[in-house]
This record gives sequence, structure tokens and C-alpha cells, in this order.
Amino acid sequence: MNTEKQTPVTSLATLQQFHNTVFGPANGQLEPVDMFLRILRYLLRVLEMVRTKETGRITYYLCTTLSWLLAISNRYNFDLELKWKLKFPNLENQNPPLSKFQELTAWNHEGETLETRASQFAEAVAKVGNSLGKFRWTHHPDFKAELLSSIVECCGALCNLASVLGVDMQTAMAGTFGDGCTKCHKIPCVGCDFNTAELK
Repeated sequence: MNTEKQTPVTSLATLQQFHNTVFGPANGQLEPVDMFLRILRYLLRVLEMVRTKETGRITYYLCTTLSWLLAISNRYNFDLELKWKLKFPNLENQNPPLSKFQELTAWNHEGETLETRASQFAEAVAKVGNSLGKFRWTHHPDFKAELLSSIVECCGALCNLASVLGVDMQTAMAGTFGDGCTKCHKIPCVGCDFNTAELK
């Protein structure tokens, strides 16, 4: 079992792969809908912090939200980077760092307020839930494709929010998950129970 400090983030693809190494075995015990419920918990904290302007732990909550989006993506074997690069054709033959995606996505939303980006993020999370529900009920490939698109959109909205807060998600994810699991600090995670106590 490896517990040494690692650098989990360069590209979105390596982040997704590293996340699967850390949390794949533990997350295998959860249904995707359970993962989504955890996203809702962290979304609530993010929105509360935006409303109250007390953003002390918001970086941690954004990182953990992205972590659960990666968990759902890994469960369905989604290639988030490939899908995201379709939005930026000039990156098609590159392996860009996560910070590049954040930069390009934020550029498309320049001038928006913190509240606007938080609202867009909340809407994007809701779309993930809607798509997940439709695919879970029908198992139709069109809804699986819709779920992938909605997760990519949600990752973009999360990065947009992070940008206006001055948070570099590549640096933040490396700092948050560089030791592996944020609770047991092991790689892979030993199966920690991330309950509501983590959010207090």
C-alpha cells in the first residue's frame, strides 16, 4: 500500500486516473446516486459560503465536489478530457493541464459575478442529477451520453466559480489529494465513511 506523497494532477485525464487509484475500490461500494447525494451536500456548503461571503473552506468543498464528479465518471468509464477537448478544437492533439481548461472555460465567462457563477454551478449540478436519473431509469445510451455531457458542463461551471474566487483547481486538487484520501491519507483509501460529520 502506497502512502507516499504523489502529484495527482497534470491533465484532467491523469487526475481522473489517479482518483480511480485512490478511491476506486472504496467507491465500488456506492451507487452513483449515492455519489450524487454527496455532491449535493458539498454544493449546499458552497452556496452558503457564497451567500455569507465566508469562503474559508470553499476550496476544499470545490475539490471534494470535483472528486465525486470524477467518481461518477469512473463508474461509467467516461473520458472527461476527451469530451472537454471537443469544446476547444485547438487542444485536440494536446494533453493540456487542468489549469488550461480552467483558463479557457473562465475566458468564455469573463465579467460574471461570483453570485452568477455560483448559480450556474448549482444549475449544472442539477443537470447532472437529472441526467443520472434518466439513465438510471432507462439505461438508454442517449441518456448515458447526456450524463457525460452534463458532468463535463458541471466541471466547467465548477472551474468558472473557482476562477472568480482566485482558486487554481490544478494546484488545489494536488494539495487536497496529494496524500491520497483526505481522511485516512492512504492510497488506495481503506474505505472511509464520508458522512455529514465531514461537512461541519
